[in-house]
Amino acid sequence: MTHQNAEIGTRRTFGLREHVQVLSRHAGKIILIPLVGFVTALAISFSVSEVYVAEARLLVQLSREPFRLSAVLNPNAVNTVPRSAEDELRTEVEIFKSPVVAQKLADRLGPEYVVENMTWRWDWLKKIPAEVKDRVLITLYDWGPTARLLGSLGVERPISGPPDWRTVAAGKILDNIEVGTILKTDIFVVSLAAPDGDFAALALNTMLEAYFDHHSDLRQPRRALEVLAEEAERLREAVDDAQRQLHDFKREHGIASLDDQKSVLVRRIDTIEAEVSNARVAAISGQKGIQAIERQLSALGNTTLGGSVYSELQKRLALERAEVAAAEARAEALSVQLAQERATLAMLDAREAELNSLTMQVDIRRQALDAFVKKQFEMQTAESFDTQKLANVRPVEPAQVPPFPSKPRKALNAILGLVIGGIIALTIAYLSEYMRRTLITRQEAEEVLRRQVPAVLRWEKPSKRASRLNELEFRRFAEALEGNGESASPRCVLITSAVSGEGRSFAAHGLAAALRARGKSVLVLSVRTDQTFDSDCPESKGSGSQSSTNVISDSESDVVVGRGAELLRDHVRSLRRDHAAELDYILVDAPDMNRYPEQQTLVPETSDVIFVIEAGRTSSMTAWNELEAIDSAKPTRVVVVLNKWRPAIPEWIYARLKPPGRRDDVRQARN
Repeated sequence: MTHQNAEIGTRRTFGLREHVQVLSRHAGKIILIPLVGFVTALAISFSVSEVYVAEARLLVQLSREPFRLSAVLNPNAVNTVPRSAEDELRTEVEIFKSPVVAQKLADRLGPEYVVENMTWRWDWLKKIPAEVKDRVLITLYDWGPTARLLGSLGVERPISGPPDWRTVAAGKILDNIEVGTILKTDIFVVSLAAPDGDFAALALNTMLEAYFDHHSDLRQPRRALEVLAEEAERLREAVDDAQRQLHDFKREHGIASLDDQKSVLVRRIDTIEAEVSNARVAAISGQKGIQAIERQLSALGNTTLGGSVYSELQKRLALERAEVAAAEARAEALSVQLAQERATLAMLDAREAELNSLTMQVDIRRQALDAFVKKQFEMQTAESFDTQKLANVRPVEPAQVPPFPSKPRKALNAILGLVIGGIIALTIAYLSEYMRRTLITRQEAEEVLRRQVPAVLRWEKPSKRASRLNELEFRRFAEALEGNGESASPRCVLITSAVSGEGRSFAAHGLAAALRARGKSVLVLSVRTDQTFDSDCPESKGSGSQSSTNVISDSESDVVVGRGAELLRDHVRSLRRDHAAELDYILVDAPDMNRYPEQQTLVPETSDVIFVIEAGRTSSMTAWNELEAIDSAKPTRVVVVLNKWRPAIPEWIYARLKPPGRRDDVRQARN
């Protein structure tokens, strides 16, 4: 069986008994850590500044929908859904928390006064890192290469010189103010924390005044009236300018009544067109007459050239030709005049379009002016209502001087320190128990080491009860040792341990006393490693060996021998041989296995090996390894004694829970 497998045996399910044992085993730290937390919390509570919180409540009345300009101002405007009460409250909260309000407070009370009264006890300590950082950056900026590097990294040079007290004061106010809404109400609460209660109330009331002024500047209805008045004046100027342009246009082009002028011109064009048509008809008719006369002349021939008919026809032909030429000339002149009149008409049409555009601009601007004048009148009518809306944010109660500081809560902090310390202590206790690799109880030692544990010795403080219980354990151990078979007399018992300080000598002398009480003759050999001798040391008592550095002495018979393994074994053999008739037991109180591993050579000479381990100190791995080393020497029997055992559950608990007659049974069960 390996040590890892043996160590698993210590992981048992925790029950009520195990929990009580853990609490009792770690009672010291479970009590000490909460006390440390309690004292620390009290020390911190008394060292920090007292915090006075002044509080004011503001009511936001939302009975009236806010005013919105109609679509006349902007025909393409989209009407939005009115804001909810929560949105309005959030808006007021953000306005109150704006730096402008804090700066107005600093201006009214004085920045230095605000900074002086808003400085906490440990602010000087908080400023040290920032001051050190600024000094380092200034030093780095004084050197060219690092200055260029910091500039490329975007690190700005700290501003040296006196601070801006107005900004500092506003920052301290904003750092210590809290603004929040009350659920399902139209009220929001403003609180300001300060080291002095009088200043907290004064500053908060002054801040309320600054807030109302700032609120009035933001939402003053006269701003809308001013906008309307300015826009109306601008539109009046635009109307006058358009009318002036229209008048100049008419005067420049001599337009009195454009429609009448166009009517006269149209009639003239119609007349000219008729005259042109008549002239062209006359010319065509004359051409036809000329053609007829020419045919007649052609039909008369030469015979009648001298006659009167022929002469008459020639006269008529000349006359017709003259009339046709006159008609064509008139038609040509009338066509030119017609073109001129039509050009004049086209020019009038163009001027009419421009005139209509100017007239339309005048009409549009006049309509816009009329709309703004009407809206201005409506706004003036509604000014009283809008002024009332400004007063919808009203203080429910002004800030009062707080009679007591709200922080620190010394009692609460002390309780929290105690509770948190208790939680930490319990965590450490159970974590220590989980990480524990030592052996504490008889059951753990038997399960892990797979050895008998015939005795569990209590840790003795100045208590007669512990001494009596240990005497009882030694007596039972002596009975078990004496009844463990027969062996040659005297019986040699080796008492050792894994490390020093585990109580070997206490176990050896206690067992010797118990055996003597039973009428046995006992010799106790104590191996000491606290003295050193050179090879030429003086002759020792008893066997006279000289070949070692440390010595062995018999605490009962005052026998001293050399420390060497062979010398120790020879000395024990000589004692058993020389005092076989006088001694019943030889108890060898050897040093721990870590300092004196040579004692394994003595194991074959012994009838029993008693391995002493200290409860709660010796690790199971160390004990297991040393027992394996002892087993390699093939001992007759190896038993384990658990020393310095402390009851996990105080005795008074058992005394109260169990009847007096059953206390011995309870004591056995505890072991």
